[in-house]
Amino acid sequence: MYFGFFKGMKYGKCCDDFKSYKRIINDLSKTEILQYIKALPISAIVPMSVVDIFDGQIIEQAGIIEDGDFIFPLDFIHYYEKYNIGIPKEYENYIKDKI
Repeated sequence: MYFGFFKGMKYGKCCDDFKSYKRIINDLSKTEILQYIKALPISAIVPMSVVDIFDGQIIEQAGIIEDGDFIFPLDFIHYYEKYNIGIPKEYENYIKDKI
């Protein structure tokens, strides 16, 4: 399951609606989720510059993270930390089984 590829990002076909992620309320705390996803290895480094789609802030690294059947861009972590969004419930349930 691909997620976090928001409209306006530079990764191929990006069609996720950012606003829909603002409506997600997770059971796990933001701290627990960040601790888990920040510990994941980067599956692929993408050789391009990336900027925040809202404020133009440069994001240090572009890349892809794969975790089981879940795939999301490395910069999703930036948006998750900076903006009040959630992760898909399917991925949250997957994380709950891992921690």
